[in-house]
Amino acid sequence: MATSRKIREGYLYIIDTILWYYLTQYQFFQLSLSSMKEEKSWKALKNFLGYLADQLKLKAPPIPILGNEYYSTGSFSYFKDLSSLAPHLKIEYYFIAVDSLDQPIFWPLVAHEAAHCWLSGTRFVEEICTLEMAQEIKSKNDIPLEKRVEEALCDIVATKLLGPAYTWAYITRLWLHLDRRASNSYPSHSFRIECMCTLLELMEMPEVAEKIRRLKDERVKDDWRKEEISPLKDYLVELSKGFPSAVNREHYAKSLSMVGQVFTSPPDNPVLLFLSCWNYLQLCGPSNLEETLPKFTSIILKVLGG
Repeated sequence: MATSRKIREGYLYIIDTILWYYLTQYQFFQLSLSSMKEEKSWKALKNFLGYLADQLKLKAPPIPILGNEYYSTGSFSYFKDLSSLAPHLKIEYYFIAVDSLDQPIFWPLVAHEAAHCWLSGTRFVEEICTLEMAQEIKSKNDIPLEKRVEEALCDIVATKLLGPAYTWAYITRLWLHLDRRASNSYPSHSFRIECMCTLLELMEMPEVAEKIRRLKDERVKDDWRKEEISPLKDYLVELSKGFPSAVNREHYAKSLSMVGQVFTSPPDNPVLLFLSCWNYLQLCGPSNLEETLPKFTSIILKVLGG
């Protein structure tokens, strides 16, 4: 009798868990359907996510959500603990959300979310976390090592995909929060920015890295070396040599030459488009920003919306 009760409880747990996951999926599908009311923004975001998915060779194009924050979820998170219970349910799909209150010029930040989807199908996080140095860090610090490593790797993937466009979007949107860690699951902003800058130097854009470091230092004096996982920085950046890349020095130089015509003849390529927009802001400064941002929104939605 006791054995039968345990078997029954086990089945009920499996059923309850599967139903919970299905309900969660349904809620995200509903959010995406609701987002489609903003047709221009939703279509443009869908196409941009499709571009990133192509670069990363994701198994499925992400489903866009115009939400209240940036995040990614989907099969890789839903079925992480469920695969052993119901492996036949595993279907690859992803949801990626942006903060709908943000101007589209900040959409390069979704490359970080796409990176979560991509990393879920690799063993790069495990590869870093099994290093002797990583294990030593974990033994000395009560931190979620794997989560911090993944967040840093996502920044690195995003930088490989969009170059300075991602870094400028990151440092600009988080400007008021650079002196505060997002949560214990994230590395310090100083460390994350240093990883991006080190990578930009390897991508032959040292002048951009220098400017970003200088701006960061003006805002916060926090030394990136105080971050618990800072000894892993060089390993993280070195690992990126095998990551997908959609931008190089040539792309960056080309985007600089397009700054003067960004409003009249914007580039069709999403990388060049965002690079040109952010280069315009860096070269022209914040003057007339209230007038400029709506123009950026207009051209980004027009180009990405097809």
